Amino acid sequence: MSIIIPPSRAQHQRPVVAFAPKRGSYVTHKYAMFTPARRETRPALGETLMAITIVTPPASLPVTVAEAKTFGHIVDDDEDELIENLIAAARDHVEQATGRIMVATEFLLSLDCFPRNEVRLPRSPLIEVASVTYDDTDGIERTLSPTLYTVDTSSEPGWIVPTPTTRWPATYDGINAVRIQFISGYVADDNSPPDLAAHVPARAKIAVKSLVAHWYDTRTPISDKGWHVAPYTMDRLLNGLRVWRL
Repeated sequence: MSIIIPPSRAQHQRPVVAFAPKRGSYVTHKYAMFTPARRETRPALGETLMAITIVTPPASLPVTVAEAKTFGHIVDDDEDELIENLIAAARDHVEQATGRIMVATEFLLSLDCFPRNEVRLPRSPLIEVASVTYDDTDGIERTLSPTLYTVDTSSEPGWIVPTPTTRWPATYDGINAVRIQFISGYVADDNSPPDLAAHVPARAKIAVKSLVAHWYDTRTPISDKGWHVAPYTMDRLLNGLRVWRL
């Protein structure tokens, strides 16, 4: 009599996709989720590791303290500094959740190498690309001429791509060998001095003011009334602002 030994559970387990939060890459792991990607000096085919940082922060907040206080029916002037900090935190929350920048901000996108085709700039709307620098195969920093790439500021997210007769240059086999500085956000109006938040969508301003009012009224996650959550309309506001990649 033959005995059939069933295969182990691990053999039947389907591969899952784990997210490496620090570098923005996805890897396939056989047995467990949330296993960080192993850092390679050259990413796998079709994979580009990247990091994004702020070079120049926005020069103003998307809403004023007075606007936030009016929206939240706040009359006390003693906590204006707190409200200003809440506005900044709400702005960061909305921008991170949607990928949409309110007031013009300069970013640095770092890649380990150029991709095959376009480079998508993950903050919208794109105003301009300030510079594209890279380390050549000898490790020497070079600046790529703007005549060698095309910038699309109309799409969301915006992107750059080599001109039809060129290709991205070869780069040094190391970390952050490609660096792209770009500015995203809504442009200011023509007034003097300019209103930097003049063209920020009303939906975005309402989202910021709603969060400020909610955080001002609810200082802790738990109170004697139980859990407090932001209104359902907040999700609707954010969904209408999100930049979707097709």
